[in-house]
Amino acid sequence: MYFTHRQKQALNIIKEYGCAGKNQIKTLTKCADKDINMLISQRYVEKHGDVLTVPAGKPDIRTLMSLEVLVHFSKDLKWHVKADFPYIITFHAGGKVYDVTAVTEEDVILGPAIERVRTENTIVVVQDIDIINRLNIKRNVLYCTVKPIKWYRKEGQHP
Repeated sequence: MYFTHRQKQALNIIKEYGCAGKNQIKTLTKCADKDINMLISQRYVEKHGDVLTVPAGKPDIRTLMSLEVLVHFSKDLKWHVKADFPYIITFHAGGKVYDVTAVTEEDVILGPAIERVRTENTIVVVQDIDIINRLNIKRNVLYCTVKPIKWYRKEGQHP
């Protein structure tokens, strides 16, 4: 099977992270709907609503939330990779390397792990700003919510 460069990029992102939103793939790879539909029809990826996964995969909310940060930085994005726990994505944009993780209501227990694994530029994506204070992270971390992206510091204030 022959893949276009954009189809290869889309497939690599979905394989790397296990899932991605259709619009996230379109932004990160400039794929057209026909490119994505070919990957679905040939069963290289599966469609779950607006989310694309590896075959037999399931959408992961934390990954999808983290990918929204990647989309936000897409114009300056140099590279990105799947990160080690507790992070989900490590990427380079704007001359800096960032480590991204996401926390849902059920994942607040990740606070100590995020606190322990120190990185220079940490972004924590939260479902709701109320989660920020419950995480108990004392070091300087940038928080955000998605759809649309809004940035916060520990106090819940915009930076």
